[in-house]
Amino acid sequence: MTPDRFQEMIDAFGADPNHWPPAEREAALGLLARSSDARAAVAAARQLDGLLDRAPAPSGLSFDAAVLAARIAATPQRRVVSGRTNEGGGWRLSFGWFNVAGLAAAAIAGFIVGATNLDGSFGIVALADGVDMLSSLTVEETLW
Repeated sequence: MTPDRFQEMIDAFGADPNHWPPAEREAALGLLARSSDARAAVAAARQLDGLLDRAPAPSGLSFDAAVLAARIAATPQRRVVSGRTNEGGGWRLSFGWFNVAGLAAAAIAGFIVGATNLDGSFGIVALADGVDMLSSLTVEETLW
């Protein structure tokens, strides 16, 4: 038990050793027995505990989960507008434009791959084979 941890513990749990965490209680009592600084810290904490014990409990405070849920549900939601405003020019670039630009870039890349045959297959031959296969089917046959 370090002096800093002892101080954190009495700040959080007070001067009464019965309120201290059981896992650290023995080590804290050992430090309290051998350290005058620890005894002074406990004395100060006892004074604060006494003041808090004498303070009147707040009255009229109650917590009702249903009332709180109703208040939250009745509160209007703020509308968040995405985007960024250019300070000088006054234009607004919305987040949606990034989605449209990404979709357009993907479409252009797909068109280039298809048109230049970058995938290594011969699309015209594959298309002709597919047309021959489909033309041999009758209305009663299905593909799946």
